[in-house]
Amino acid sequence: MTPALKQMLIDGFVPKWVDKEVLAIVTSNSPDTIDNWAAQGIIPPPKKRGGKLMWKWPEVDAWLTGGRPIDEVARITEATRRVIEEARHPKPYVSIFDGPNPFKGHSQSRRKPKAE
Repeated sequence: MTPALKQMLIDGFVPKWVDKEVLAIVTSNSPDTIDNWAAQGIIPPPKKRGGKLMWKWPEVDAWLTGGRPIDEVARITEATRRVIEEARHPKPYVSIFDGPNPFKGHSQSRRKPKAE
């Protein structure tokens, strides 16, 4: 890391794209922790830029601040797939009256018969 970059980080400036070393400094962690966080999905996966693994700082900041964002496209795609699958293979209608009668053998009235 150059002295100029180190001074910019001290001054609070974080570049838009950061490598593992800078990300570790900005988050006050070790490079191994950055690898673990990426593997666990705590931060977004890195992207290869010019042969180097880099993270987009605004994305990392958003993940660390608010948790992993929901991928809206994946959510809609999955919901659409489920609807199409259910339309192709509808579940059979099951009546609550199908099967054994739970009242069979019981009298319908709770009154005692009249003595004659």
